[in-house]
Amino acid sequence: MPLKLLHLANFNSTNIGNGALISGTERCMREDFSREIEWHHAAWDDYTFGLKPFDSAFVDLINSHDGLIINGAVTLNGRDYLRETGTRVDLPLALWRKIKKPVIFHGISYRHWPGQPYHHLDKLQALFDYVCTHPKMLLGVRNDGTNRWLSSFAGVKHEPLLVPDPALFVETSENSIHPELAPGLSNVLIAFNDEDALRRYASPEQRRQVLQELAEAVQILAKNPRLHFVLVPHYFDDFSMMRDFIEICAPRFAHQRLTSTGLLKVDGTKHFYGLYKQAALAISMRVHSMSPSIGIGVPVIPVVTQDRMWDFLDDAGLRSIALDAFMPGLGKELAERAQAALADPSVLRATEAAATQAMRERMRAFNKRGETLFA
Repeated sequence: MPLKLLHLANFNSTNIGNGALISGTERCMREDFSREIEWHHAAWDDYTFGLKPFDSAFVDLINSHDGLIINGAVTLNGRDYLRETGTRVDLPLALWRKIKKPVIFHGISYRHWPGQPYHHLDKLQALFDYVCTHPKMLLGVRNDGTNRWLSSFAGVKHEPLLVPDPALFVETSENSIHPELAPGLSNVLIAFNDEDALRRYASPEQRRQVLQELAEAVQILAKNPRLHFVLVPHYFDDFSMMRDFIEICAPRFAHQRLTSTGLLKVDGTKHFYGLYKQAALAISMRVHSMSPSIGIGVPVIPVVTQDRMWDFLDDAGLRSIALDAFMPGLGKELAERAQAALADPSVLRATEAAATQAMRERMRAFNKRGETLFA
């Protein structure tokens, strides 16, 4: 008999990174569990946007399956309306006690910037006290500093298990067709990240400086006529940064050497990351441009503005492949790194492959631990 697992994730989202998390989680669990898995989906975003409530009917839905997997969206974002648990799984604790089936938090993460308020921390602490002492529940957090954040900021007493970012293991379409790519040329993907811009940049001037450095790097690279450049937005936030970047670049570059993809919903994940699979290089400011590229084997240069990206890279042993977005001389250094990776991608590919293999073994160990809950 297959395991009937309910997967709570952002299945209706237009943020494609959620799709990478979903895909990688289901792929790895499918490969690692001894029993066949029959997946059933609950669209987390339906609950987030008030189309459905976290109530007793949700508990009944869980109990009609063999277990619940929670993944595929930022779980810890501290919104004021999350009054029951201080998390996006805002099911009242009294109803958590009525869940009769195993529950696995499969690599959840936080999204909280320094100085930002986090509401209802006491409710978050109470939930994780319950989860971490329950014999049939397992708390696994993404390897992006969420464990440290939980203990140092949120005051959670229990040490969660670390789960490698599931997006590393995203599945891709092998032969997807992408007219944005230039046939016969080396395609360089650029993924900006303008979410919460005012929290991540000290000032509008600092943000513009980052864009000027990126534009300098790309236009140095564009001296090579064998390169084509593709802007790859992952969510609507990124379009404002794309616009500002294009305004800085020379008109000829934007008109003749640059294209852009559109947005896809989560059900287009395999196709979307099939684009990455065909690229010669990715320049990644978004976490779920960075980690899928590493897992797919695309040479990637992360340009980092977020601590959680540094934390992931440190945990993976990959800090050396990344650049600080705020470093002096970013443009020239990025251009040099990119030219080296394009000239000989084998070194970067080997580094990424070794890290991915090590993290896949860690993911397998976590999944085997999770499987024991269903014994």
